[in-house]
Amino acid sequence: PVQTQELANTDGRTHVGTGDLLLSLVQGEGVAAATLKDLGIARQQVKSRLAKVVDKEVPLEGLGTTAELKTAMEAACEAATYPDQVTAQDLLVALAETDGNAGAVLSTLGASDDVIRAGIDRANTQAD
Repeated sequence: PVQTQELANTDGRTHVGTGDLLLSLVQGEGVAAATLKDLGIARQQVKSRLAKVVDKEVPLEGLGTTAELKTAMEAACEAATYPDQVTAQDLLVALAETDGNAGAVLSTLGASDDVIRAGIDRANTQAD
């Protein structure tokens, strides 16, 4: 979360959007980052595509996030195997499913929620 907020601040924004979370995931570690890498999605690609997306995300007053990020976070919580243990994989799938900048970028890169789920399954199988 801190890294995601720092990404937003770097761009001069006070709110965190779905694109910030996607950038944080792509440069992170673990299954979500490995899945994006295996799909050929790198940080610079995401950053470049985000710069081209018309930002339609709606900042939520007092929360510091956009409505789209809030929706993605709620979807990740609902999809989590254990509600108190939301993983980066849950967040990545939720970003792909949610209308927002990250979903638009993932779509243009051919990473639908189904493609991401299959990639996560492969990464988890390789990790075992």
